[in-house]
Amino acid sequence: MRRPTHLYVQQGQDSEKLAERTVYGESHPDSHAGTQPGPDLSSLNLRGKVFIQMDSSGISASSDIDPDSGQAEAFDFKGNPLCTVRRFARQYRQRLDWSGIEPLLAADVLDTTALELALQPLLEPERFRTSSTYDALNRPTSVTTPDGTVARPTYNQANLLERLEANLKGEAEVTEFIRDMDYNAKGQKVLTEYANNVVTTFDYDDETLRLTRLTTMRGPDPLQDIFYFYNPAGNITSIRDDSLQTIYFDGEIVRPDLDYTYDALYRLVQAKGREHIGQAESPQTSWNDEFRVRLPHPNNGQAMRNYAQSYEYDDVGNFIRFVHHADGGSWVRTYAYEEPSLIEPGKFNNRLSRTTIGQATENYTYTEHGSMTSMPHLPVMGWDFKDQLEAVDLGSGGTAYYVYDAGGRRVRKVIEQIDGRRREERLYIGSLEIFRRFNGGSGEVDLERETFHLNDDKGRIALVETRTLGEDGSLPRLIRYQMSNHLGSALLELDGSPQAKIVSYEEYYPYGSTSYQAVRSQTDTPKRYRFTGKERDEESGLYYHISRYYAPWLGRWTASDPGGLIDGDNLYRYSRNSPIIFDDPNGMDPPPRTSRYSLGDFPLSAANPLTDPLAHASLFDMAFPGAFGVAFNALDLGNRTRNRVGTGFLNLAEFGITGLLFYGPTVLSHELGHVGGWEDLGVSA
Repeated sequence: MRRPTHLYVQQGQDSEKLAERTVYGESHPDSHAGTQPGPDLSSLNLRGKVFIQMDSSGISASSDIDPDSGQAEAFDFKGNPLCTVRRFARQYRQRLDWSGIEPLLAADVLDTTALELALQPLLEPERFRTSSTYDALNRPTSVTTPDGTVARPTYNQANLLERLEANLKGEAEVTEFIRDMDYNAKGQKVLTEYANNVVTTFDYDDETLRLTRLTTMRGPDPLQDIFYFYNPAGNITSIRDDSLQTIYFDGEIVRPDLDYTYDALYRLVQAKGREHIGQAESPQTSWNDEFRVRLPHPNNGQAMRNYAQSYEYDDVGNFIRFVHHADGGSWVRTYAYEEPSLIEPGKFNNRLSRTTIGQATENYTYTEHGSMTSMPHLPVMGWDFKDQLEAVDLGSGGTAYYVYDAGGRRVRKVIEQIDGRRREERLYIGSLEIFRRFNGGSGEVDLERETFHLNDDKGRIALVETRTLGEDGSLPRLIRYQMSNHLGSALLELDGSPQAKIVSYEEYYPYGSTSYQAVRSQTDTPKRYRFTGKERDEESGLYYHISRYYAPWLGRWTASDPGGLIDGDNLYRYSRNSPIIFDDPNGMDPPPRTSRYSLGDFPLSAANPLTDPLAHASLFDMAFPGAFGVAFNALDLGNRTRNRVGTGFLNLAEFGITGLLFYGPTVLSHELGHVGGWEDLGVSA
């Protein structure tokens, strides 16, 4: 059937390792119902589906016993996944080798009892179970996360999300998050009413359908009143937030306006805005922007000044000069590209060799595949066989390890002390994150915090942080509503109280560094999901974009594009050098849209809720992360490679989105290619 089952890896002189193993439903006793002793499990509908996926992170299984009914479940009769169980490996520093249990996996009928015994030495004892239920239209009606939280979306007659509520951690009381969402005739969102008495409205141009105004109101008080202005080509030329006051500081008039200028290739060449002066003499952007973040609010909020940035590029979009001008805070960063070409002797490629600000020079090195192996603050950066960042040396701060599933999504992060003992750990299980801090002496967990993510059809709307163990001065539970801009960048965070108190506020430079950030309390947990809604790792300063990591102070990716030349011949430039127009949610290619809310000039920028099977992707992703991202990337690449957008979408819809996605991420490339009609031209995760 040409389905991938084994992934072997051999590096250098090391012995060959079985890095990934995929077991399909035909090996489950369900596929042999009536021929084996025991209960009839034919209702699991596992044939043709991935039953067990083993990878670097551990294992995930698509079959489990329902704790309420006591019955086994896997998929419903339409192919919708009912549950998934993830177990993490004890080993996170090195690649796992599953060869030792291959004899058990090779059997025609899997002996699940023997397999469990064989896995015990390899896996942590915890089991993280996620489950979902669906209506007759295959829309998720509930998603239950491992901590017992049950999220319940409600849809309107047009098949669009209308309300969202949850029972947090299994509590009987229902917590509302979205009370109402309204849309126009084009399916664009025009209103969101949150449960903390905040309302956001969206206005669009009648002719171009572009977003022209975004307003967030707390009663009569405006928290956001953002106006967008465009040139005829659809590039944003100006953004003005009338909810912010003009500031008079140190002889300057500082208005809350942003202005942008583009060249003939629509690359951003100049930006004007405002910035916080900071608390040091070094005003340039850096890997952690430490002098402009987590400032007490509102004590230092008046120390603002105007800035102007200009960007010079070479013919293929590499930065040559990054010029920042501000009264008392000007600087210039120059870029040098002197890495020898592997194709043409005597020429250089697009890898960044060094940057210079004044007398300070910072150098960068690479692997043969073009991934950075060192930065000034990260002396060693290690990459796995899939060119995924797997470890960084934090110098005196220890070592950070990153672990990914078979679909390429990060599911675990561990930071060790210099002596090798775990300092902290973060687990990513669907829409749930679990953070643990370990006691340096005993190694026991002394602080645990769970974060539950809630998404609407455009992205993240809120995070619920619950401290479940230990004490760190933070609130036992904090709901953080994120008010975003057109790119999904989190500008304003509000708590879940009826007064909707401000938790944090942040402004960004065009390429993602922080120009100003204020918090209400130094004891609140730091904001992690920031520019374009992505997580910025505190230990490295890098933004995690699923396929690769982004360095905002450089305006470049740390690794070459895993999709190859699908976005041009420069594999390192970010969002086509147009960061005000595009974002890049998966690190593979900026999506064809002008914003998260506008149809704009691109016909594929908004989903038709009645015909597009990807319309509820974000809701499925709450429970089964990675599948939609990998599926959409494979479909999108195949479509653009063969110029068969229409056929690809029609065939995908005919196949059925849930039946497709839960073949498992390791087979999505081939299956999407087959379904879309272009065979083996999908992407490899």
